[in-house]
Amino acid sequence: MSKNHWHYPRTEFTDRTFKLLVNGPVSALRMFGPRRTGKTWFLTNDLAPRFEMYGHRVVYANFWQIVSSPLAVMLYSCDQALRKQTFAERLLQRVQPKVELSGLGAKLELDLTSEAEGTTPPDQLLWLDQYLDRLADPKKPTLLMFDEFQEIALASGSDALMAALRTGLDTRQDGLVAVFTGSSEAGLNALFSAENAPFFRYGQRWDLPMLDDDFVRHQLKAYTRSGGADIPFDEARAVFEKYDNSPMYFRDWLTVRLADPSLDAAAAQDAVEKAIEDSAGFRDTWLQISGPQRATLRLVADGVGQLFGEEAQTHLAGIGLTHRPTGDQINAAIQGLNRKKHKSIVKWQNRWHVRDSFFAAWVRRRGPEEF
Repeated sequence: MSKNHWHYPRTEFTDRTFKLLVNGPVSALRMFGPRRTGKTWFLTNDLAPRFEMYGHRVVYANFWQIVSSPLAVMLYSCDQALRKQTFAERLLQRVQPKVELSGLGAKLELDLTSEAEGTTPPDQLLWLDQYLDRLADPKKPTLLMFDEFQEIALASGSDALMAALRTGLDTRQDGLVAVFTGSSEAGLNALFSAENAPFFRYGQRWDLPMLDDDFVRHQLKAYTRSGGADIPFDEARAVFEKYDNSPMYFRDWLTVRLADPSLDAAAAQDAVEKAIEDSAGFRDTWLQISGPQRATLRLVADGVGQLFGEEAQTHLAGIGLTHRPTGDQINAAIQGLNRKKHKSIVKWQNRWHVRDSFFAAWVRRRGPEEF
């Protein structure tokens, strides 16, 4: 049986996005949405097929999947787009740690898992420019989809890569269009709002619409078609809202109930939340950081503006912390949390933010005994 009945097409939003990029005055869009709100699903299952249906090439690069070497990921994605396979066929391919590119007539060996060191190799930046030139098509602009683009800033030598990419896009605006997505609003805005950043004010902000009751009804129909017993709509909608309208977590909840029909709504929610915690590694991250770092992370997750003064101390006392870090300890904790090993927080508009909104929610649920 095909699983296509689970796909909820965002037809109207896909139409508007396609027309804006192909016929509109902009050549790039930047789209923010927390993790697991359907950004990637929209790109790969709605937008990419629409472009391909009308004869456009499609490039997809996900920087969350492989953070260490974004240039290598970008080169590999461009090389794949020049092959004869369809976009759907390329998505099904398993990415190998080491690949050999040959799309430009020469050969280049890449290790997608190696850590980028210091500076970006100039020869690889040249390859990127040549790939963009090969992909550019003024009659049928190629769609470049850069998913979780904020992660590019974590790699060594990322400034040179972003400058090269910006130049390559600027000089081929008639043949290339791009969509940048990010699940960290602060991280994404830091790349597009900083005056000294290569992508300062680049592209049009384009918000992914929240899914509504029609999505819930659609998923319930898919659930019963897959063999599940009827679930009251109000019960399902309450769960969907509890997950901040995340289609992926809601679908996880339905999947758990399909797997074990004896579970009620609450028990299925508990199972999903435990799976989220395990798969995302929240507990492992928590165990790796110190008490002062945990307290500081809680301050940031709660949106406390002044981390070093009385406001922070009062807030920590209010949530039951008896052992509260000093200002010096909080300052050291910020530096530790912002180091590459964890990189749990990011600064934007003079305030610290937790990069992963679901991790922030998880931190807020910790009791005082866990600090």
